[in-house]
Amino acid sequence: MNLADAGRRRRLDLLAAEHALGTLPWRARARLTAVAAREPVVAAAIEDWQWRLAGLAEGLTPIAPPDRVYAAILARLGLVTAPERRGAGLWNRLGFWRAAAIASFAALLVLGVSIWTAAPPAPGGYVVTLAAPGASPVFVASAGRGERTLRVRPLAPVTVPPGRALELWALPASGNPIALGLVDAEAGAVLTLATPSDALLAGAKGLAVSLEPPGGSPTGQPTGPILWTGAIVPI
Repeated sequence: MNLADAGRRRRLDLLAAEHALGTLPWRARARLTAVAAREPVVAAAIEDWQWRLAGLAEGLTPIAPPDRVYAAILARLGLVTAPERRGAGLWNRLGFWRAAAIASFAALLVLGVSIWTAAPPAPGGYVVTLAAPGASPVFVASAGRGERTLRVRPLAPVTVPPGRALELWALPASGNPIALGLVDAEAGAVLTLATPSDALLAGAKGLAVSLEPPGGSPTGQPTGPILWTGAIVPI
């Protein structure tokens, strides 16, 4: 796919993000999946967003659905006509299918562990979602472990006042903020780090974006208001 046009790159990025989030309509998702199978650049865009968004699940607490939800799924699949129906045979009992599901999961877990031990796991990284307190995220930043590149992607429209710029900062556990570079409101940024990501991000409290003069802060420290912050999540 020819991505020389900036608008086309932006469109692909948005589609890849929706694909990774699962918000694309199923027909559009099927078409994009088919294109990704033959277009490496599309497949890479989808994989990139899947990797970035994986860290967002770290802070979620699993919630077990009520038994009636599980029973309704079985009924819809035609595996049981009424949950725990009196006189139902073994194949129609909810308890039997739950036990079978657990056994299948255990088998898959053993298989997964054997595969994981046979090959080294894929390298992880760091993900940060930047937002104002109580508001939706506006940027997501990510870096692989040991990399010297930090990728920043916009998640929502941002308006920057004329004659001002957005600058990204690392917030170390102690000491002053560290300037990482300017971030474009529409395109985000691909920033080169002075040190590997592990040294910079592993012990940091988070990242922040401040509003600065064109070209960035003239002092090496934030001079304008801090607009968005985010904690660093290892993945």
